[in-house]
Amino acid sequence: VRKSWMDEHKPKGERAYWMRQRTRVRWMTIAKRLGYTSIEGARSAALRYAQRNRLPWPVMLLSRGEIFYSAYSQGESWYAIGDDFGIPYDRAQNAAREWSKIHKKRWPPR
Repeated sequence: VRKSWMDEHKPKGERAYWMRQRTRVRWMTIAKRLGYTSIEGARSAALRYAQRNRLPWPVMLLSRGEIFYSAYSQGESWYAIGDDFGIPYDRAQNAAREWSKIHKKRWPPR
C-alpha cells in the first residue's frame, strides 16, 4: 500500500499545502492540478488546512533533501518519495541523508 501526500482521497486543501511546500510550484499550477477554479481557491484551502493543523503560513519552501527527509519521517516509503519526484528511490534517500548530516538531524529519521 502506497502512502503519499498526493493521495486522491485526502482533502484538496491538504494536498495543496504539501504540494506547495514539497514541489515549490506556483499556486496557479496547484490550482490547475487539483481542479480549483482559481488560484485563490487553492491558496485559501491550503491556508485553512495550515490553520487547522497549526502549520506555518505562508508555506515554507524546503530544499529537496529536507522534503525527502520530512516525507519519510511522516510515513512515506523511499519508493513512494522517488515515484512522486520521478527519481530513483536511492537518490531521494541519499539527498535526505546528506541534508540530515548538514543539519545534524537523526539518521535514519524513523
